[in-house]
Amino acid sequence: MNLVNLGCGGTYHQAWINLDLEPPTPEVRTWDLRRGIPLAPGSVDAVYLSHVLEHLSRSDAKAVLQDALRVLRKGGVIRVVVPDLELQCREYLAALEAVVHAEPGAEARDEWMRLELLDQMVRTRVGGDLLEHILAAPPAQRDFIRSRIGAEAEVFWKQPEEVAGARLSRPGLMHRLPRWIRRKLAAAAVRVIAGPTAVAAFQEGLFRNSGEVHRWMYDRVSLDRLLRDTGFASYRVVDAWASGISSFAQYELDAAGQQVRKPDSIFVEAIKP
Repeated sequence: MNLVNLGCGGTYHQAWINLDLEPPTPEVRTWDLRRGIPLAPGSVDAVYLSHVLEHLSRSDAKAVLQDALRVLRKGGVIRVVVPDLELQCREYLAALEAVVHAEPGAEARDEWMRLELLDQMVRTRVGGDLLEHILAAPPAQRDFIRSRIGAEAEVFWKQPEEVAGARLSRPGLMHRLPRWIRRKLAAAAVRVIAGPTAVAAFQEGLFRNSGEVHRWMYDRVSLDRLLRDTGFASYRVVDAWASGISSFAQYELDAAGQQVRKPDSIFVEAIKP
């Protein structure tokens, strides 16, 4: 089977073709999905996108899905995972109501849900206010945070020396060094030509195009509409384990054992008719 994981980040399996804008390891190919998918028409059995579409503009997201339709064989499966806007809104409203009724711990949940909804759309630095909130979270708040973002939260609560060591040993840093140097030189040129205010705007623009910022959000209704408008059929909402992709659970992309990697997600599939 030809299986393609688009925008895989650090969650990938060697049985798949793995592409990402900022690959964390040389095993993942550097690729900007806005350039199209570098595969032949009808050559793929399944396309998987997890927490990718929300980082693209609405037009770019539709273009990526159209190209996924192109590379899939007839009957091929597309699996899309995104933060669930409906679930986030329901959790936010529940937390807000809990604050009104002075329930214990409600204010912390309310603050978290507000950050979860908005921070990644407006942030101008890596991690934004949400990262600061996670790092400062007392033990009493950590179970709720785990319920929202899964085991990834544990990374932020490690001892500082553990985190620093992991970053230093992380593969792929040397691959990004030339680009980092080019950006430093470009910023210096902008400073000379237009001054420090222009440099700040330039750096913010680079950051917002780095793939970290959310440019749109989706729920079960808008995803259904988007996939059907693109040409897919048989849309269905599934869980982290169920899939029309053969042996999908064994790849542990959405869940490892009984633990869902990104509990804040909606999981949907459709097929190429």
